[in-house]
Amino acid sequence: MRNEISSHVRVFCYLVLHGLTILEFAETSEYMCTDNVPFVEKGIKMLNAEILSTNVSGLMTCARYCLGKKYCVSFNYNSEKRQCDLNYKSSNNTDAQVGSFPSFLFSDIQHWPQRLSAVCSNHLCPLNTICIPDGDAPVCKVSGCLTTDLPAVPHAVLNTTVSARELPIGTIVKYMCESDFHPEATASCGLSGNWSYTGCRLAVPSSCLEVKQCGPSSADGEYWIRLPNFDFYPIRIYCHNMTSGNPEEFLTLHHENYGIYPSKTNRHCKGETYLYQTCEGRQGEVWYSKIRVDPVTMYVSVDDTTYANISQTPPKYGHAKDCYGSNEDLKVRPCGTKGEFIIDLRGTGWIVSKDQQWVTVGYKSVVEALSRSSEGAVIHLRCGGFDGGCIPKGWLALAPNVLDNINESSAVKYLCN
Repeated sequence: MRNEISSHVRVFCYLVLHGLTILEFAETSEYMCTDNVPFVEKGIKMLNAEILSTNVSGLMTCARYCLGKKYCVSFNYNSEKRQCDLNYKSSNNTDAQVGSFPSFLFSDIQHWPQRLSAVCSNHLCPLNTICIPDGDAPVCKVSGCLTTDLPAVPHAVLNTTVSARELPIGTIVKYMCESDFHPEATASCGLSGNWSYTGCRLAVPSSCLEVKQCGPSSADGEYWIRLPNFDFYPIRIYCHNMTSGNPEEFLTLHHENYGIYPSKTNRHCKGETYLYQTCEGRQGEVWYSKIRVDPVTMYVSVDDTTYANISQTPPKYGHAKDCYGSNEDLKVRPCGTKGEFIIDLRGTGWIVSKDQQWVTVGYKSVVEALSRSSEGAVIHLRCGGFDGGCIPKGWLALAPNVLDNINESSAVKYLCN
């Protein structure tokens, strides 16, 4: 009797493997074929070659999944958990590695007949799908997300070892965020087979108002913030008026920043005289120790003189004007111009934007000199007219200076919840 049953099982397995019985019956009974398929190796598992791991109803389904999956050349089947590992290496690969696992079966797909996959034979389904027979038509069923498509999360590195070429739908991959951010970000494999991710959340304030919210007792002083619009670039900022509901951001200057509107006129280059009468009251000098900036745009508030020493009527920040004489046809007169401004941002972590331009304003005005040094951290202007000179075109914009090495201990840093 036992020999008769064994013979029936062998006949049944032959029929299943050669596509001579219905696949649905095979799925309910295929566990009987495990011991009767000569090209299935027991207790063996292919290592470090996984495309995808998924749960199936049995050995035959695992084989059909491999036939329906591009680049699948072998599979592991865990008979206890009914887990199917599809592999991109076969036992013929010179670098193939196998291990001993009692509950596993291994087989190269080349031994399995294409007819087992029915209408999915020689399918053209995308990489992250499995071809599933559906009557007389093949269906490309999304099976997961390709690990080659894992998103590059800004300011983070993968915190998970990913060896498979594809991960199942619903998989969540973890990333480790860099300092100044909350520690973890994730990427999720969605139903469409595409990754979506949650980025690293900033833990450091991005404005003086957030500094105050993070540390309500914070006084005026230097703090570290990060700027989202500048790829979270870290900036040492001076927070002013912290006892108010609207503190302001200032950049502390470490070198002389000054402007001069001279009290002299040399209209015909024949000798200096007192300031020409129509220009009286416009002369003055200014020295800045801090400049007010907008942390969203890093535009300078050229009118703000909160931290400036002023003499008479000073020029605005980054403006160079005089009333020294008329410059005909935009040509500098032999006795030159005297309106001057020096911007020096060395040691602040910022430079004047390379796209920043200056334009002439006023009567018979000209730019005699406009020099940039230290990668744009220092701007020297000499402009003039009668009365006139040069001013920034549009906003005076700053840009990060990654060459500046600022001591982290020179400002207070908060990590907020």
